[in-house]
Amino acid sequence: MVLMKTADDRLSGGIGTGEFLCVYWPSRGQEAIAAATGIALRPDDQLVTTYRGLHDLIGKGVPLEEIYGEMMGRTVGASRGKGGTKHIAKPQLGVMFSTGIVGAGPPVAVGLALAAKRKQLDRVTVVSFGDGATNTGSFHEAANMAALWDLPMACPRNSAIFDEDPCLFVETIRLQSRKGPVPVNPGFSIPLGLADLKRPGTDVTLIGYGRSVHDALAAADTLAEQGVSAEVVDLRTLVPLDVEAVIESVRRTRRAVIVHDAVQFAGPGAEVAAILSAELFGELAAPSRSSPAHLGRGPRETESAWLTSSFVFLGCRWPSPRPS
Repeated sequence: MVLMKTADDRLSGGIGTGEFLCVYWPSRGQEAIAAATGIALRPDDQLVTTYRGLHDLIGKGVPLEEIYGEMMGRTVGASRGKGGTKHIAKPQLGVMFSTGIVGAGPPVAVGLALAAKRKQLDRVTVVSFGDGATNTGSFHEAANMAALWDLPMACPRNSAIFDEDPCLFVETIRLQSRKGPVPVNPGFSIPLGLADLKRPGTDVTLIGYGRSVHDALAAADTLAEQGVSAEVVDLRTLVPLDVEAVIESVRRTRRAVIVHDAVQFAGPGAEVAAILSAELFGELAAPSRSSPAHLGRGPRETESAWLTSSFVFLGCRWPSPRPS
């Protein structure tokens, strides 16, 4: 990981000062995935990456001299300077293809994996791509064919579920720049269907998941300054949903505010509110109310939780007049 980051810094710095004359697309932030993939793969396993594949190439063992040489069109390059940044390959090390077209890698990986299966080779094909590739037809076609033919093919991602079935991970873009502690235990995992109590409280329960948990924690700090003790529950997963933990918390506080990144209609917060209303009918301090998110989005620098989140209030009495 250190080598990947240092190589990226050196290349970007050299281009910025005019020392290097080449085209380069950084892979910053993805070093951990490539490093772990490189450790897991054997020398004969194959890799298909993208034009942002510096970290993948280093993880698979391609020498820096050959990577830099290829980017600068030199004969010492992995493809003798004929491929450039977008088309670096090193078949001797299992790097079969680098693509400059979004979503073009998965079909190629399907072909490589199919060849390995038909030849009865004990070999895995890994394809690396960004989130944008999942919006292309080629990705979905390749994923279907890989599943239909049961091919030895893997797609490393930022997050995954330890399961043999396919995993869909939807990432909140406003969480990507947030910094925090990172687990270093290789066996670390978050149990599915088990909520996490982020902060204990007695007056009201703030319920959220993903980015909204950070909003809830910030709100709890503000409420504490006003003498209100807020409990914060992180759902962590929506399916399965830890209904017991949510009910237990709200039963104690008799009030709940559900924050979710969705508009009013059909959001996950509505489902949580329906469950709480049914299970705790007669125990809540007041009827439920909702405050939907605005459908439009303001300038990024002025965005706030009120522009992107919906709120469902259970057991909370509105001040007069009701907030808009």
